[in-house]
Amino acid sequence: LMSRSFEKDGGAKANDYLEAQKHYYKQLNDNKEELRRFQQSKNEHQEAINLLQSLPVKTRHDIMVPFGELAFMPGELVHTNEVLVLLGDNYFVERSAHQATEIVERRVHVIDDMIDKTEKVVKDLAMRCDLSAQAREAVLNTLTAQSAPKDSAPAGGENVRSQARGAKAKAATSETAKQDDNQSESEDDEEGKGPEYWRD
Repeated sequence: LMSRSFEKDGGAKANDYLEAQKHYYKQLNDNKEELRRFQQSKNEHQEAINLLQSLPVKTRHDIMVPFGELAFMPGELVHTNEVLVLLGDNYFVERSAHQATEIVERRVHVIDDMIDKTEKVVKDLAMRCDLSAQAREAVLNTLTAQSAPKDSAPAGGENVRSQARGAKAKAATSETAKQDDNQSESEDDEEGKGPEYWRD
């Protein structure tokens, strides 16, 4: 009864660890994807900083202006020290290239903080995934170890019962032989005595 209860509880624990492992893996993948987006955003902001630092070097820049989705036209970039910066909700303000660079750098610092926090979460979730996998494996190994003696028990019990039956049979045979010997000795004594009238 205790073995069956242990198997039931152990199986339930193994399933719980498996569900926890799936949950942690899902969160781990989600956070890895979020970390990838943060790193991509940081790279884009860094490219913007490099561009803003190079714009004031010259008053005009030759560029290829996109014309539709596939076509480009040669053009010229002027007023290189005047930049429109998006503040959010479609609000733009005009700033110099230097001011715009400072704004983008502050945004990069915010992104760095978010990357650090997300990396810590990813490490924690990875550790939880490993622990849940190890715990589930330990429960399954314990269940296997507990079930092994139970499987071999019937054969052992049958051997014990067979040996007991053999011992009983041997004892009964010995007792029968002893009774036969006693009976034979008694008959010999009776034959030696003979009838009463022989003694006369």
